[in-house]
This record gives sequence, C-alpha cells and structure tokens, in this order.
Amino acid sequence: MEFSRIFTGFTVELNILNDEHLIEHYWETIKNPIRNLWFTFAKGLRIQCHDFYYDNHCKNWKIHFNNSMDELDNQLFDFIDKFSNITYSKKIEYTESQKRILNSTIGVYLGDDYEG
Repeated sequence: MEFSRIFTGFTVELNILNDEHLIEHYWETIKNPIRNLWFTFAKGLRIQCHDFYYDNHCKNWKIHFNNSMDELDNQLFDFIDKFSNITYSKKIEYTESQKRILNSTIGVYLGDDYEG
C-alpha cells in the first residue's frame, strides 16, 4: 500500500471527472477523499521531514499515517467503484511529442510502447 499508487488512482478518476465537466456535480462526493488525500500526504511528510526535536513523536505519527493509508485505500476502492461507469466522451488525440513522452514514462510500466 503505497501513497503514490493511491494518489494515482484518485487523480486518474478526478481527471476523468474534470475532463467531463463533472467535478461540480460530484463535489459533495469527492471533497472528503481529496481532503483525506492531502492530510495523509502531510502526515507522511511530517514523518520524513521534521526537526530532530520531534523524533520521539515519529512512532505515533507512523501509526496515524498507516491508519490514514488504510482508510484512504478503502476510500479509493469506493471512489473507483462509484465512478467506474463514467468514461471519456471523446477520444484523446496525442501529438508525436506527447506520445514519446508517454512512452518514456508510462510505457515502461505498461511493458510496450504506448500508442495512445
């Protein structure tokens, strides 16, 4: 359960909602997961970047962070399930340079060249 995986899951769904101009329509549903995503990020950052004076708090901070990650992971599952029926209404067209950028980034994870 890695924060970047959860963040990516949320942002993919949010991008679809944004592209389809549905953010405002679903705002009441998405505002708490967005808020929790931000606060979970801040909790993780606090563990990584703090003054040595607070070192004795790290154990407790890690417990809070892990609990937040569990909750966020469950929210992501619910979030994706709720919006799984929403798809792009238009096909995305990429320029050649955009395709090269996608290939150099996500193409590595997909295992093949990304065609878009």
